[in-house]
Amino acid sequence: MLSDARKAGANWLSFDRDEPPSDRFPVFAAGQGEATGDAGKSVNAANPAARITIRCSACGSAEVMRDAWARWDDDAQDWALGAVFDAAFCEACEKDATLSQQPLKGWQHSHS
Repeated sequence: MLSDARKAGANWLSFDRDEPPSDRFPVFAAGQGEATGDAGKSVNAANPAARITIRCSACGSAEVMRDAWARWDDDAQDWALGAVFDAAFCEACEKDATLSQQPLKGWQHSHS
């Protein structure tokens, strides 16, 4: 999936926020660039200080989404992210939204 996203020109990927971080993918602080470029130091995915949340700029809700497309990957037997578009929507406001990045505070990762 990561290689398909790079081929499609994706600058970042968004995974299910309820899943724990995976060490299979590099994680970088916002604004550090791409993993294949001059990204600087990799950020530990389990480091709460480096994690962010995306919120609606108008109301502060986390119930936001962006338009994207995916295609079926026969080899992976899963949907591969093709692109994430700029358009954003806030379910709380029930209208188009501008999104903001904020530090994710109080996040705790527990290993099972």
